Amino acid sequence: MQKSKIPKELQVGLLTIVVIALIIIGLSYLKGYSVLATTDSFYSVFPDVKGLKPGDQVLVQGHQIGQVSDIYYDNKTHNVVVLFWINNELELPKDTKAQIFAKDFLGTMSIRLILGKSKTMAESGDTLAGEVAPAMTDELKDNIMPIAEKLDTILLKLNTTITGINTFMKDTNTLKSWKYNISQTLTNTKKLTANSNVLVAKLKQTSDSINALISENKNNFNKISENVVGITSKTNEMLPAFKNNIDTLQQTLNRLNILLDSLNKGNGTAAKFLNDPRVYNDLDKTINSLNDLLEELNKHPERFVHFSIFGRKQKQK
Repeated sequence: MQKSKIPKELQVGLLTIVVIALIIIGLSYLKGYSVLATTDSFYSVFPDVKGLKPGDQVLVQGHQIGQVSDIYYDNKTHNVVVLFWINNELELPKDTKAQIFAKDFLGTMSIRLILGKSKTMAESGDTLAGEVAPAMTDELKDNIMPIAEKLDTILLKLNTTITGINTFMKDTNTLKSWKYNISQTLTNTKKLTANSNVLVAKLKQTSDSINALISENKNNFNKISENVVGITSKTNEMLPAFKNNIDTLQQTLNRLNILLDSLNKGNGTAAKFLNDPRVYNDLDKTINSLNDLLEELNKHPERFVHFSIFGRKQKQK
């Protein structure tokens, strides 16, 4: 019995089919589509897809979980409908948004799924809310414009400053005055520095002189200190005697006060002698009479004293 042989034409055809299938699977794998994986399809509606095309990626937090299957225009709503599939291992909340955005500056577009917070999960075939993110160039423009405006302001102020400097430099008189003031300032600064150096040198000499004086008179200072200590000790020894003298003096003053009080009150003979006006008048009269007597004796001494060796002659009648 002879074995049946597969015709070469059939073998070539089968091989071609296998190769084509492998190519399709490989391309799908390279695009992020797994032939063996089960998927869920969703719709989103956009006013403008910004160049999105079938085969572009669908991402969640930067990770590809699907791709765009089809894009068509809806004549009734005048919007663009996008059909995309994702791996059904991912559960999407009902309020998940499909956002078209630019992946790079070359304009490669993709869909980014922004997961919602609803506890109800979306099912395959549902329509998810769609939105278009600002282009990267628009975001860059929004970020750069404030910086550019500030830069323009800075440049304007810088231009004004440079203009003022140029005007100042062209004014010869002002420039000369400015240079002269700077020169005078530097000269005064040098003089001040020189004077400061001289003052510091004098202060140093004074300090050295004081140190030398202290060093030379150190023994004298020690003696003075010892004398002060000795005087203090003697003073401490004399304080009790001095206190006794003070007490004695206080007692004497008390007695003198008592005596003066007694004289003022007229008690005793001495008080009467001091306070009685008659005594004063009699004493005054006596002193006046004594003065008259002394004047008379001075003017006519012969009336009171006569001295003769031979005796006094009798006056003839």
